Amino acid sequence: MRTLLVASVFTLASSAAWAETWVVREGACGEWQSRWDVEQEQTGVWVGTIDHVHVGGPCVPATRATATSEVRAVIAGDNLFALRTTDHNILCTYVARIERENRGRGVTVCEGVPQRGGFVVRFRERRDVRPMREMPPDDDLFTDEQRRRPDLRFEFRGLDQLFGR
Repeated sequence: MRTLLVASVFTLASSAAWAETWVVREGACGEWQSRWDVEQEQTGVWVGTIDHVHVGGPCVPATRATATSEVRAVIAGDNLFALRTTDHNILCTYVARIERENRGRGVTVCEGVPQRGGFVVRFRERRDVRPMREMPPDDDLFTDEQRRRPDLRFEFRGLDQLFGR
């Protein structure tokens, strides 16, 4: 009995990873929505996959195109740092300031793309198992200014705030 109990404890301790679903909007006007299904490793690094769908935005109609990426992320204090690898082996980096308990806003830079982009992320506690195409566009991630002025690029404008200057 004692052996079974000890084996159970080791099994649970070694496989205890925290899993979350994060929802992200990015693109020139927030036209890409993605679901980051990530698990936190014992090292503190979040590792997982990203399912992207082109949901359109205030300045671009939806195409419903999809893509998949892999991601590794670290949350340090109120900062998020992530590295995404596309299925075409292009690297994208994400840096965000966590603004509230479950939201962040920042910049993304991808290889071969001349300008940086903006993104917003909402962290969730439970994994969302719906297929990405079934998730409605999460327009709640837009700021009031982006809703009023769809001609504005979807970018993070507060680099001083992002880097704590």
